[in-house]
Amino acid sequence: MNEKKISNTLEELALKGDTYWRFSQSVRGRSIEKCFIDYKEGSVVVAEDADKYLSFVPSSHIALCSMYGDTLTKLNFNLENPLFDSIKNEKYRFINSVLMEYDTKKLLVEKNYSLAETETIIMVIEMSSNWNQVRNFVCGIKGFLEPLDVRLNSYNFRESSIFVKYLRDKYNFDSYEELESIRNNIRKIYNGYKK
Repeated sequence: MNEKKISNTLEELALKGDTYWRFSQSVRGRSIEKCFIDYKEGSVVVAEDADKYLSFVPSSHIALCSMYGDTLTKLNFNLENPLFDSIKNEKYRFINSVLMEYDTKKLLVEKNYSLAETETIIMVIEMSSNWNQVRNFVCGIKGFLEPLDVRLNSYNFRESSIFVKYLRDKYNFDSYEELESIRNNIRKIYNGYKK
């Protein structure tokens, strides 16, 4: 029987056709992790610690990862990009089935989106794969992660903080139906909020 050998390289993940993301910090101290790495757009980022690699997740799970920073970072897995070509043979590890988390020694940064922008909040909610991710992203996790508007306010991200507070005040986050409505209609909700 000829079984295809899985290579566990970044190229293999690129061929899946998904997009990959992480949360990073615009300044040190905005993550539950102590380490800080500058995820500069258009650059290859290299893990500085031999024991702690660079983690990332597919788009469907990014809403679960906001505790890692104030910036949504899109990673470049474009096989036609010369910089990605230079790291495509890097090995990755699958490390967490709840978050669908991977890690590797090198990543190519495509673009950064600040949580100061309401559009970034909308992007994360649109990528959520279920209602529970929306609840955890917006409301935090009791005893572990404070609500998103509280964190945004502490960063002086006023505009996005006010919008997230509006969501928490207007919708019942204990209701599956209301959470699904937010997930499926977040752009329409925002457009109504702006009026």
